[in-house]
Amino acid sequence: LQAGHTQEFCDEELGKRVRGNINSQEFRSIFPNVFLSQASKAAGRFAIANHKGKYIARAVGQGISGFRANMACVDDPFASREDAESPGIRQKIYNWLMADVMPRFLPRAALLIVATRWHTDDLCGRLEIMNKNKIGLPWMVVNLPALALDPDPLHPENNDPLGREPGEPLWPDFF
Repeated sequence: LQAGHTQEFCDEELGKRVRGNINSQEFRSIFPNVFLSQASKAAGRFAIANHKGKYIARAVGQGISGFRANMACVDDPFASREDAESPGIRQKIYNWLMADVMPRFLPRAALLIVATRWHTDDLCGRLEIMNKNKIGLPWMVVNLPALALDPDPLHPENNDPLGREPGEPLWPDFF
């Protein structure tokens, strides 16, 4: 299951790219027997030929009943800072994750959340608090700030996971 802030984002920025990667020569050279099923070609829903499972992409908040997940990825659940600052929208996204997404998991399923942190009580913030209080599933939090922070001698586990120098950008070719 793949989710993002809007269906357009899921289709255009996620689904079409995944489909494109699967159809690429580089992918074929590594996985020569893996190719898309001709029966499903939608940007937000397609299958791998001769294999179980499929790729389903939905906007955060949309129904996903009837689907199961070996893995779910939520990429940018908030469309804007304004959404992230809204208590109602934050609660709606949290409720969707807990009530709709989590029950879809098959045994040993994984969840990946990639998000811009716009509010301390956003989805990642809530899950971090739950993790610290040992509520729910254990999470591994990987924080990659846009610019590497100064090392923290008291908490070396919080140091830059990529080993960047303080002030070094995450994506130097872009920012």
